[in-house]
Amino acid sequence: MRKFLFGLASGLAALIFGYAMPASASLIYNFTIDDSTGQVFGTGPYGTVTLTQDGTDSVDVKVVLKSGEGFVNTGAGESVLFNLTGYPNITITNLTTGFTLGNTTSGAGLTHEDGTGYWEYYIGCGTACGSGGSAPYTGELDFTVTTVGPLAPGNFIGTTTGGNGNHGSKGNVFASDICSTVTNGTCTGQTGDIAAIGPGIDPPDSVPEPSSLRLLSGALLGLGYLRRRRRILAPLPRKSRSALA
Repeated sequence: MRKFLFGLASGLAALIFGYAMPASASLIYNFTIDDSTGQVFGTGPYGTVTLTQDGTDSVDVKVVLKSGEGFVNTGAGESVLFNLTGYPNITITNLTTGFTLGNTTSGAGLTHEDGTGYWEYYIGCGTACGSGGSAPYTGELDFTVTTVGPLAPGNFIGTTTGGNGNHGSKGNVFASDICSTVTNGTCTGQTGDIAAIGPGIDPPDSVPEPSSLRLLSGALLGLGYLRRRRRILAPLPRKSRSALA
């Protein structure tokens, strides 16, 4: 019985912690800075950038704009721009079809985006968008950044300041060129640049969900019941049985 209880406890612990713990560490940044001409994008956030650890030297990047917005190719900026600590050489893989690589080489020169500052690396809209503000791309933009040495979400750093002075404690950490309103595949709103300032926030899935806590409670109650039942069914000591006889 003791071996059975130990095995059951070990199995339940593995199930509980495997279910409750998040798969990997992430940071989420919100696009909250409107750098469009006249700042006409309305209330933010205008989208998010999620950074997820993928091995010791890789980070997955996911850029999602607010519903009704889209990436454009106006020349005012790029689909997403970013900087890394130390400006290392990087490799970009798993890029969403139609988007193009910008600079990936250290020291190749900074790219300026109107209002948001200067950037070392960027992803262009390529054939995913039409020229100018035509045919905006409203889907998700994904890619993986890899370096020779260690890389983590915290290595994405901001510009010292945007052109309009908007910046957080880490500066503008990401920027993007978008259309504010896309109707039937056409930009019917304003185009311009947006920026995400740091620091990011932990995503909700970094905290165990209520269902995980319920599972843990149920497992502990089950173990308590089995232990109590074992005590009730255990044979009496030899002396006690003699006394009863």
